[in-house]
Amino acid sequence: MKRICGLAALAAACVITIAVFASATGGTNGPGVSAYVGLSNPGPLHACSTALVDCPLGTVTQFFIYTTNSNRPVNWLPREVTRSTIPNAYVVSSIDVTAAVDGAPFGFAATFTPPPSSSAPAFAGRWAVSCAPFSSPCDVTSPAVLPGETMSPWVSRWIHAGDEPDHAGDEPDGTYVFTFTLHGTLNGEPVDVTTSSKKIVMTR
Repeated sequence: MKRICGLAALAAACVITIAVFASATGGTNGPGVSAYVGLSNPGPLHACSTALVDCPLGTVTQFFIYTTNSNRPVNWLPREVTRSTIPNAYVVSSIDVTAAVDGAPFGFAATFTPPPSSSAPAFAGRWAVSCAPFSSPCDVTSPAVLPGETMSPWVSRWIHAGDEPDHAGDEPDGTYVFTFTLHGTLNGEPVDVTTSSKKIVMTR
């Protein structure tokens, strides 16, 4: 499990209380949320033969989970709002990740949660979060995709690991597909969005 984030990270989704303000149109126009996976390296990835901290770029790809909120912006009050309390914003509470190799489940599954109760804590900075108004120090709020916006609330990576001691076992070569399920809310209603990466060939 080191490969995707640098350490094993499997935790239950954190519970987030969301303040919802009434919109001028009376709410959302429907779920209107979709996602797709951007890759920094589409492959093939070659197995890393050194310690994970020294792996070359040809062994790793970064995942950008681009999320589109096609709901339209609406007016709101009061002015002291965070991104996560703007009407029609999609507020992300956690992301589940699984992997398959050559069409079969690979045995990797993890749930990542954003700050302030981040899992894994060392990678809290991979979430797009903001501060509450007038907070000092920063009172971190949940990541949110605003209506009419496409952005990446979370990014991660995968290193194709070899058989070095700190790799926790040799990974198989083959064609990998990663599936991401975003859990969140839209105007207080649960909305889950699932997307998968393109096929990534990994080899020696």
